[in-house]
Amino acid sequence: SSPSGELLVEPDLDATLSSREREVLSLFVRGMTLSEIANSLNLSLSTVGMQKRSAMRKLRVVSDGDLLWVASITGLV
Repeated sequence: SSPSGELLVEPDLDATLSSREREVLSLFVRGMTLSEIANSLNLSLSTVGMQKRSAMRKLRVVSDGDLLWVASITGLV
């Protein structure tokens, strides 16, 4: 079960993420803030947020907790 309880939609564990989405998620699950990720990758904060939201949409998760859960169980990052 996911950290937020029952998922409204089953996550898409086979979703294909772009290399940038994977890079952003990799840093996010390691505990970096979006601002830190933006600075690290020399991107704008809005671009990093867009990459994270896009990955979440593709994976069909709605919370950060579920995103971390999916990333950990799938070896996504």
